[in-house]
Parts: sequence; C-alpha cells; structure tokens
Amino acid sequence: MPVSLLLCEGEDNGADARVLTKLLAGHCAVRPSGGKYGMGERIKARREAIGQKTVYGLLDGDFVANFRAPIGQPARWDGSDATHLGWRWERKEIENYLLDPE
Repeated sequence: MPVSLLLCEGEDNGADARVLTKLLAGHCAVRPSGGKYGMGERIKARREAIGQKTVYGLLDGDFVANFRAPIGQPARWDGSDATHLGWRWERKEIENYLLDPE
C-alpha cells in the first residue's frame, strides 16, 4: 500500500519526526502532528484536502486497550468506522526501539 505522507506524534524537532524522516527518506514525507488525540481526524482531513488516500499515521503504543504480545511488526490502526488510518508501534514509543533495537 503506497504512503505519500506519514503523520506521527510529536513536534517538529521531536524524536519521532527526526528518526522517521531519516529512515523513510525517498519513500514518503513525514510530518509531526502533535498528540494522538484527534490524529485520526487530521489524517482524514489531509486525505480530503489533497484528494488522496495515501496519508496515514503512526501512533505510539501507550495506553492500548487491547494489548497483544509483540510479534515484530506494527499493529494496524483502524478508526471506529473501520477506515484504515495507519499503524501503532508495538512498543510504547520510538525511543524504546532506539534503546533496545532487538
């Protein structure tokens, strides 16, 4: 599935945006989108504004209601209407991967 823009949690100079921009250079643009609350609506608004469905988000894994044991890949994130909005880290946040890459 193509991704043209990946929204992540955090601010302009935050760890998520800096690391993801380096990792995904040449694949898609990365933009921080503040906190997780309302991110689904921001994704839908961007999709509508640019007329593309290739905008997705990446949420931290904190406060997940339906915990599952890590399996080595991000969990799919769907909105309440079953719209695919993006993914959620298996771990709490990106910094956990940097501290313990395994």
